[in-house]
Amino acid sequence: GNTFVAGFIGAPSMNFMDGVISENGAGMTARVQDHEFRVPSVEGLGSGQKVILGIRPENTIMAERGVSGEITVVEPTGSETHVVIRSGGRDFVSVVRERQSLSPGQTVAMTAEPSNIHLFDSETGERLS
Repeated sequence: GNTFVAGFIGAPSMNFMDGVISENGAGMTARVQDHEFRVPSVEGLGSGQKVILGIRPENTIMAERGVSGEITVVEPTGSETHVVIRSGGRDFVSVVRERQSLSPGQTVAMTAEPSNIHLFDSETGERLS
């Protein structure tokens, strides 16, 4: 490993992404880049509102569709693998428990279950959900 990755070992911090809320009949979503995350419905939130999505590394899911980025670091830590993904000029950390063949340079997409997405007000940083 290196000092950059060592900073994440033990307690990777939450990933933060800027999103914009949209509401439709199916519930509330937040658009990040070109991906719509289903998010918990929050009283008083409406379409067009800017939010920050917070997702813990262990709650990220590698999926067919999601926010895409390039893997820059793959760090096995025993039962888990810490994966650093660079997307939109920012680094996100994903903790992967299943065996997956992931390597630097690979493009992946990540998402999360709505119940694992925390919303914060982009103006104040206050937690909304």
